[in-house]
Amino acid sequence: MRYVAIAVLALVSGCEGTETGNPIAIEMGVHDDTVAGPVIDGAWLAVAQVGFRREAACTPDTPASVTVDGPFLVDLQAGTTPAALAGVDLTAGGYCSFEVLWDQGPAEPPAPVPPELGGATVLVTGDRGDGTPFVIRSARVDAMVLDSLELQVLIPVAALDMFIDFDGDRLLLSLDLGTAVVDPDGVIRIETGSNDTLLGLFERDLHGAATLYDDDDGDGVLDPGERAQGQALAFGR
Repeated sequence: MRYVAIAVLALVSGCEGTETGNPIAIEMGVHDDTVAGPVIDGAWLAVAQVGFRREAACTPDTPASVTVDGPFLVDLQAGTTPAALAGVDLTAGGYCSFEVLWDQGPAEPPAPVPPELGGATVLVTGDRGDGTPFVIRSARVDAMVLDSLELQVLIPVAALDMFIDFDGDRLLLSLDLGTAVVDPDGVIRIETGSNDTLLGLFERDLHGAATLYDDDDGDGVLDPGERAQGQALAFGR
């Protein structure tokens, strides 16, 4: 499959670790490996809160060590960072997970947010590959958690520039868009009440498509070598 704009969230360490804190920003990038099939041309997220869990708080019932409250409406193509996420202060050390609590967009999202994000958590738009547009709208309100590998290898925030990479191939791997019902206006809508089976497959695969990597050279781009086998720090669930 070819993806023009399936983006990634990047957690970028703004400086070397200190005892007092580490400014962390959430930025964007693009994962585009293949050359045929569906094209994703837009992706938005509605986020209620992000959280970081330190080593001492690695049990499910323990609150995240550091949280930043939204809501945030995130354009995965824009390459910009919501102000509140541009300088999250983290104490240097090991973190066992990064958490994203989904939200639902406002009924009338402000420009330039697409109106389709209204009431939705995740919005993905694109072309099936034959000129037929598709719109995927998920309204899930659970949390995406990226755990360090088996909770045995901690994420050393002080030393890394970190990317959360949404793999486009894996994200739509189970969606056979050729089987989708096309609305009378020629658009495939995958949302509650329309192509529900495909929506369920998308929601099942969404968190599993997210992986945390280290941006070794700190250039704000996740290169193929930085995404190579064995380089992952944490996986979504």
